[in-house]
Amino acid sequence: MAKKKLKLGLVTKADYLQAKVRLENVRYSLLNAENDYRKSLAELCSIIGYPLNCKVKLDTAVLENIEKNSIPPFEKIKKIAFNRPVFKQYIYEIKSAKLQSLQALSTFTPSVFISYSLNRDYSSISSSSDSYSILRFGLSWTVFEGLKRYYSYLSAKENERFYRYRLEELKRQIKLGLYSLYLDLKTLYKNLKVSKELLKQAEENYRQALGEYRVGKGDIISLVTAESSLAAAQETYINSLLNIAVTKSVLEREMGIKSFPLEGEKQ
Repeated sequence: MAKKKLKLGLVTKADYLQAKVRLENVRYSLLNAENDYRKSLAELCSIIGYPLNCKVKLDTAVLENIEKNSIPPFEKIKKIAFNRPVFKQYIYEIKSAKLQSLQALSTFTPSVFISYSLNRDYSSISSSSDSYSILRFGLSWTVFEGLKRYYSYLSAKENERFYRYRLEELKRQIKLGLYSLYLDLKTLYKNLKVSKELLKQAEENYRQALGEYRVGKGDIISLVTAESSLAAAQETYINSLLNIAVTKSVLEREMGIKSFPLEGEKQ
């Protein structure tokens, strides 16, 4: 367009050169973007065990679907995360430690024993036999162990207390991490709305600048500025979607689930 206008004498040569420089810059950026894309694709193929030059079809619609998703309440996020197997493991360890404490405490009590025996004697001389039974009942209590039982009991109680504190500390850390990710995700969704509105305004501004340039009312500087603003707005919008996708994936990993449950869905 600038070249045709230069031939018609509608623009100066400076306007034409600026448009030409802009075109070369765009070509340069495009080559770099294509190279970065090929390297990222090769890294992905390497991770999944495919040849480095493999062709993988990427579904970019997943970024558009992110905009439609909603964030569950934090209490629901916390409830799902606290059902992870690691918490069940700690709960079982607490139960085991508690039983060990009871076992150590039982050494302070006496043991009750009952025995029963039946005896029969036979005499070959008198050809007679006698039988009798014995029932024994008693208590046994270990006395000569010093403070061993007492310290064993204290050790078992401390072990139980340790597992309880460790579980509470794990819950505290995971709860804090979940809440930070939850706040980040909410902020990113707000930023997405702002970037979407910014993109809409940049598109309108670009259409206006392009229309004015076509009819000769605008100069090349205004058009290039509008085009740069539109490109920056598009990049901001895509980065907003990407940041949501990454943060959402990290939050789902911390929750131990594949994806956020839909409304009314049981997890």
